[in-house]
Formats: sequence, C-alpha cells, structure tokens
Amino acid sequence: MMSWQLRGFSWFSRHFVKRWLSSVKEVPDLREGFERHARRSHISPPLADYRNGHLGKAPVKWVSCGPVQNSDTLIYIHGGGYVAGSPDTHQHLVAYLCRQLGSEAVLPAYRLAPEHPFPAAIEDIIACYRSLIAQGRDPARFIIGGDSAGGGLVFSLLARLAKEGLPKPICAFALCPVVDFTHAGASIKSHAESEAVLVSTRIAEMDQMYLNGADPADPAVSPVFADFPDCPPVLIHVADQEILRDDTLAMQTRLLDQGADVLVRSWSGGFHVWHMMVGYIPEARAALKDVAEFIKAQR
Repeated sequence: MMSWQLRGFSWFSRHFVKRWLSSVKEVPDLREGFERHARRSHISPPLADYRNGHLGKAPVKWVSCGPVQNSDTLIYIHGGGYVAGSPDTHQHLVAYLCRQLGSEAVLPAYRLAPEHPFPAAIEDIIACYRSLIAQGRDPARFIIGGDSAGGGLVFSLLARLAKEGLPKPICAFALCPVVDFTHAGASIKSHAESEAVLVSTRIAEMDQMYLNGADPADPAVSPVFADFPDCPPVLIHVADQEILRDDTLAMQTRLLDQGADVLVRSWSGGFHVWHMMVGYIPEARAALKDVAEFIKAQR
C-alpha cells in the first residue's frame, strides 16, 4: 500500500516539479534550480561526512557516514539528464547507503552537456575509475551505482571495462536509468501522463545537448545495445508509472541474454528516482535498504 508521504510527494512533483521542468528555458536556470532544491529539501543522516577532493584532474566528493568498517569503495554517478546535477545534489542519498554499508563512497563531478557533450561524461568516469586503482584501491572491492543519467553511465562504464579488459567491480546498481537514446520503449509515450517528474516532450531537446550529433544507437551512447561479457551482478530499480520503465526492461533483457545475473524491482506508485526523498518517504528508505542488502549479498 502506498504511503501518504509518497502519495503527497507524487502530487507535488506532478503539479510543481514537472511543470517547472516543462517551462525552464535555460540550462543555468535548470542547474541552479536543481542545486537550490537539494539545499532546501534534502536531509542528510546523522554523522554524514562530505569532503571535496580530486581523482587525477577530476573533482570528486568523498562521502562517509559513521565508522568506515570495510575496504569497499562505492563509486556513485549522479543523475541530472547529463546537463545538471552534481555530487552536492546526491550526497545525502549516498550517505544513507554508506551508513548501511559501513563503506566510503566517491562521487565524480563529471563534465556536463551542452558545454561538454558525449563522450566527456564517460571519459571522466573511466578516468576516475583508473585513478582509484592507481591509488592502490582494490577494484575487487568496488561497487558502482548511479541514478537516471548516472544509471546509464553505470552501464556505459561496465561495457567500457569489459572492452578494455579492466578489472570489474563486485556489483552494480542503477536507479531509474537512462539507457536508450533511440527511445524505442513504448512507455516513453504511454506513461507521459502518469510520469510525475520527467517531461517526455523535452527529451529530444536534452538528447541534442548531450549527443551533439552522435548516433543515438551507438552502444557507447545507449548501453542497451552494448556488450557485457562476464558482467557482475546488477540491481535495477524503476517506478512502474515512469516513462523509462520499458527502457529498464529492455536493459534487463540485454543483460540476461548475455548471461548476467540481473534483478529488476519495479516500485508501485514511485516516481523517477524517488530515492532522492529519503528522509521523507518510507518507500525511499525501503528502496535504499534494498540496494544495501543487494550489495551485502555480493560481498
């Protein structure tokens, strides 16, 4: 049964957040709105610790919450449609995971479109991955996760690691990922009204900023077409009424066809990356607990 908190936030998102995303014109305004919402609304757990740093040339944010009890490193890739978002907007979500895992996390501040279109983001992520290994961290203790655009980059990173023969992480998880720039999934249109956050009519505009002429069917762009030999276990969360639902199901099929161990959980009544409202919504806490339990099962 849907909680009253989830019902209330879904109503608010549909009537205010989605309308704002429909009307905002300039990328700087979108970014500032995203950051402002995070500062005003996101709740960090007690003992959350955030530290700015660098991996190679890339700025990152290190996150922990309470004692670090193991050598695992969670590499979390933030969402924001490839044009907005930052480690600051997602640090609270990662802190909740760190508290449950007893682990440390790093959030790369990858370059954003349209100033830095494809392949800038994935090049920054793979550079951070290599830098962690160069620092002496054990890739056998890495966990990769991300949401929305960051969830898509999780799969792009897994495919890139396989292609280049680099060590793979323990496991990976993706929250409502963006995986198909061809937008073949029927839910892009059929869920345009039920979707409480994303605006289907603006997808082409966001695509243009990120792709900058790249082929949307290129596996490096749309990981739903990529290869994943010897893929580590994967968990994917998706809301049953969001426009990206069918993309997630296609990603599941792609992974299963290549022999991967993949689990998809579809959350009834959720909205796109409802996990961000942890601290308010019981379903967000339950979803992050599910992620933590999945990770613990892979150790």
